[in-house]
Amino acid sequence: MLIIADTQAERSQRERCPVAVEAFIKQALSLSEVHIQEMGFQLDTHIAMDLPYILIDVEACQRALHNLLSNAMKYSAAPHTIQLSAQLVTAMRGQEVQISVQNHGSVLAADELPQLFQPFFRG
Repeated sequence: MLIIADTQAERSQRERCPVAVEAFIKQALSLSEVHIQEMGFQLDTHIAMDLPYILIDVEACQRALHNLLSNAMKYSAAPHTIQLSAQLVTAMRGQEVQISVQNHGSVLAADELPQLFQPFFRG
C-alpha cells in the first residue's frame, strides 16, 4: 500500500530519460534472470532491431517489467517458457515501442478484464 501511494505521489516528480530499449531490457533482466532460472523457467527474448530510444522513468519501468515476469512465472503452466519481446507497433498516436511478456498460463475471464488494472486485483 505504501509503495503504491509513494508511486502515485511521486509520479509527476520523477524524471524520464531516453534509453535504448535493448539496454533497458538487459538491465531489467539482470535483476530477475537468476530467479527465473532458479524457478526452472526458460526465457525467450526477441527484441526487434533498430528500435528508437524511449523516454521512460527507468526505475518504475524496471519494477513493472520485474512484476510482469514474476506474475508470468507465478501463473504459468507447462511448458515453463516465458517470452519477452520488444517491437515497433503502429498505434493511434503513431509508432510506439511495445514490450510484452507472455506465458502459458490460464486466461482471465472476460468479466475480470475491467478490473485488471485496479490495485490489489487478483484474477
